[in-house]
Order: sequence, then C-alpha cells, then structure tokens
Amino acid sequence: MKPFSFPSIGVDISDESFKFLNLGLRHGRRKIIFSGEHTFKKGSIESGEIIQSDDVIQTLKTALHPYRKTHPYIILSLPEEHGFLRRIKMQTVPQEEIRQALEFQLEDHIPIAQNELYFDFQVLPHGKKDTTEMNIALTAYPKKIVDAYINVIQKAGFIPIVCELESQAIARAVVPSSSIEAVIVGDIGRTRTTFSIVYRGIVQYTSTIKVGGRDIDLALQESLQVSPQKASEIKIDRGLDFSSEEIIKGLSHILTALEDEAKKHINYWEHLTQTGEPQITKIYLCGGDAHLKGLPEFLATELNLPVERADIWNNIFKLNQYIPPMSAHMSLQYGTALGLTLRGGGNVFESHHEMSNLLPENYKADLRFEVWRRFLIFVGAYSGVVGVIATILLLPSYFFLQFQIGALESQFSSMKSNETYTVIQRGEKEVDSVNNVVNAFMSFEGAKPKIVAPVEDLLGRVVPGIVLNTFLYNEMADNTAQIKIGGTAIRRDIYLQYINNLQKSSFVKTKIIPTPTDLVSEAKVAFDLPFVISLSIQ
Repeated sequence: MKPFSFPSIGVDISDESFKFLNLGLRHGRRKIIFSGEHTFKKGSIESGEIIQSDDVIQTLKTALHPYRKTHPYIILSLPEEHGFLRRIKMQTVPQEEIRQALEFQLEDHIPIAQNELYFDFQVLPHGKKDTTEMNIALTAYPKKIVDAYINVIQKAGFIPIVCELESQAIARAVVPSSSIEAVIVGDIGRTRTTFSIVYRGIVQYTSTIKVGGRDIDLALQESLQVSPQKASEIKIDRGLDFSSEEIIKGLSHILTALEDEAKKHINYWEHLTQTGEPQITKIYLCGGDAHLKGLPEFLATELNLPVERADIWNNIFKLNQYIPPMSAHMSLQYGTALGLTLRGGGNVFESHHEMSNLLPENYKADLRFEVWRRFLIFVGAYSGVVGVIATILLLPSYFFLQFQIGALESQFSSMKSNETYTVIQRGEKEVDSVNNVVNAFMSFEGAKPKIVAPVEDLLGRVVPGIVLNTFLYNEMADNTAQIKIGGTAIRRDIYLQYINNLQKSSFVKTKIIPTPTDLVSEAKVAFDLPFVISLSIQ
C-alpha cells in the first residue's frame, strides 16, 4: 500500500442488493479490477433504512472479504429518498465561515432539526460580477441513518471514508467531465427513480419517486395476465411496444409519473434561467431499468429534449481501447458504484468547492489526522534512510579529515615552541596597542571641529563677576547640542548681562530664560542655564 493512498471500493447499497466496483491501473490504463453484486435477505433494508443490521453486515463481510487487506476503505452511497439537496443563495462569507453561517439557517431549508442532521456543502461557480451573494449546494442527511450505515461498514471490517448521495456519484460517472452544460440525469432503479439536475459537474437539485423496474414488471404482469418471469422477459424483449395496446395501457401510469417528474425539474430550472443559468440541453438515463426499449424516444417526444442512455465509461476509457467485463445493459446498473470509485485517490478529501461528504465532522477530522500521521511517518522514514546513506557515504571523508586535523595540530604545537613565534606574538600585541591609540586620536580629531567653535564662543562671552563651575554638553542627532552652564554671579544685573551676551551668540538656537526674582540687586546669584545650540553657525 502506498503511504498516501486510500485503496477503496465503491459500494452502492439499495433495498434488495448492493453492487461494488474498483478501478485500477493495468499497463498504464484504467481498468476494472473487480466488481460484483450480492442480494440481501428480504426485509434487511426497507425504503433505505437498515432493519436487520446483522444480515447486512454478514452479507457485506462475505462478499467483500477477499478484498479487505488490499482495499480496506469504502466509499459509500446513501439512499436518495432520505437525503436533502437544496440550492440556496446566501450572503458571501469567507470559505471558513460558510459552515457556521449555514448552521443558523439549516432549518429554513430542511424539515428536520439541525442536531439530527449531518450536512455538507459545495460552493457553486457563477460567472456574475456580483460578489455580494453566493450559491450553495447544501446536502443533508438524518444522522441515525448515516450512523447505521457507518456501523455496518465498520463491523464488516472496513473503514468508510466518504458518504454521499447516489445522485452525486451517478453524476460523476454519467456526465462528461468536460461538460459545462445543464443536464438532467434519470436513475431508474429497481424500486425508485431519481431525477437530478447537474450543472458544471455539480448536482444542484434532485428528487425521488417510488417508481422503478419492479413496478414495470408488476404492471406488465397485471395488464398481460402473465407470470412474473414472463413479464420480465417481455420488458426486456419488447419494452414500450406501441403496437401493443395492452403494454402501453398497462405502463401508462408509470410513463406519466416519469414524464411529470422530469417536467418538474425542467420547470424548476427554467425559473433559474431568468437569473442567468443556461437552458437544460439533454437528459441522460441510467440505472438497471434504463434499458427499457423505447423509453428514451418516448421521453424525448414528450419533453422536447434529447434523451439518451448514459455511457458510464465515458470518463474512464474508450471502448475501442478497452472492453469492460460486463455488458452495456449491466453497465447501466453500476453507474453509482462507478461514480463512487471515481472519487477514490486524490479526490477523497477534496475541498467543499468540489465535493461533499456526509460523514460526521469529527470522523472526517480523524481521517485528515490519519493523512498527516502517514505524512510524518513517511518524512521520518525518508529522513532516516537519507541519514543512513549520508553517513555511509561521508564516513571515509570524516576519517580522512580527522587525520588531516591531527597532523595540522601537531605541526602547530611544534611551531608554538619556536622563539620566532613568541617574537611575532609580542609584535602583534604592540601593533594592536598602537592602533588603539591612533583610532582614539582620530575619533577625537573627527569630533573636535564640531564642539570647539561653539564652546570657544560661549566661554568668550563670560563677563566680569561671573564664575562658572559646570559646563555640560550633549550632542543630538540633528546637528545640535544641549548645553547647561552653571555658576554664580556677584549681582543680578551682571547675571542678566551675561545672559544677554549668550543670547547674542550665533550658535544659540533657543531663548535663555533667567531665574525669576523680585530683587533687582540680588547678590551672589546661583544659576543653571539650559539651552540648545547649533554645531554650525546660523
């Protein structure tokens, strides 16, 4: 098993049976590795709900046991009739805030309490310039049903990594991956039929009716008064035989139900085309009873749209390059299983922009943790291997360097004992001492022109009767300096005269304020004069 792979099986569970399929690469091409179908005991699952879990577990375990070691992960579809898929519009919020925003309005769109639902979403692309609103494809499912399916998968010995609606899996298989058109996909199963609108590869609306292949069999059986086996043969051989009044009359209510459900989807989307969405261009049919002869032609006539049976291999391989080990009739039954297995590999943990996953959030968090755990184990193992290889390759070089270092150390020790080495060391110390003195002198010479001129000017303005005792100087970054001159004056008038002299200096930038006093003739005036000077003449 590759370190980052999650080798998985696509499993499509219905009321009566389940189908499974796995794709892989053989000789560089995608091929079916294994597939199969097994039936459940009657009553094990009814209307999509698991009734007899032990029977379901045993059937899954028996059928899938040969693949458990090589493909331990399951990508599972959930029955369509219990799911909710809504296209909603909401105010644009950052990607990481969408889930919280949806929680507040979940019950406005889904008729079940929020705490009873698992939900996920996909951000729908749009080409409009308006970025104030965003469209979301909201998918929700009752917790108790999802938990029941997770439980039977785990007890069968497998690990579920994705749960999604059948319609989402079918769309991935049926609609060409390059399609940007709006189409309808009709999945006609044994007990129910689901119609979905798919645009740009994302299911945007879906609904299910309880009409399927079994109802066609019963209708033919009653209208033609034949056995169940004979009715099934007539369905396959004759289909919608319009030359037979009994067949058409017997199937009329089923055809009407299918037509009405398809029209409901077309009318719903027609409303959205008024907001800029494209028209529906085609209808694809798949499912076990989509092979009914004449059905595509009947729907095409009634709906005025092209209708064709799906080519479920379209997104995987070309039939002229590889022929799958199942008939075209049987392949229509495997659309869901194929769409599930197509989600394997790198798409398992795709972002909300691409795919939704109805597993519980804490369960998905554990799966993401498993990815990181594998990554760290891989990095650790890789680093260990690289370290071992590097050690083996570098070991000879290491011993050679150690030998060279030892030889150099021996030569150096011998040189240190030589008298010439001692003389050289003493000379280096004397040179360093001389360099320090020169550097100090050069530093002083560089600072001298800045301070000498202002100081000489200020000291030259001292008048008789003034005695200075302090002269403080602090150079600033803007070519100025803070000066503080302290001393005493024999009288206040001499003190004021000295201040006046200082103020006249071309170096002084600020006004010098004398100490306030009421005594004009005060004697022995002590002073501290702070002011700012320029280090160059103004």
